[in-house]
Amino acid sequence: MTVSNINKKASSKGKKMNATIIPTLIDRNCLITGNISGTPFIRIEGVLEGDILEVGNLVIGESGTVNGNITAKTITIFGEINGDVVATESVEIRNSGKVTGTVNTTSLTIERGATYDGSIIMGKQKK
Repeated sequence: MTVSNINKKASSKGKKMNATIIPTLIDRNCLITGNISGTPFIRIEGVLEGDILEVGNLVIGESGTVNGNITAKTITIFGEINGDVVATESVEIRNSGKVTGTVNTTSLTIERGATYDGSIIMGKQKK
């Protein structure tokens, strides 16, 4: 079951839907094996062994690691990604961030101190 399906089931039990977006958090003590899709905002502080598909805003925290491919609107990386990254809007690799793989985006920021090993594809993203 994907994280988005869990969120939909939990929110459908209440009579009123809250318009506020509740971020999904993978805690630093969690290890998730599987894919995550369809959530509007996710922050990963733990480890994900799998792909992240069609999410809105993604933050990989300093203690976070993703071993898999990512497709999101925006991606901010303080931790580590081992896999290909596609962002329709932007990718930011912060000074503590480490990315190994291809980055495909329209806007890329790499701070001094960040580690990047791979290729970069810049231009308009296909939706």
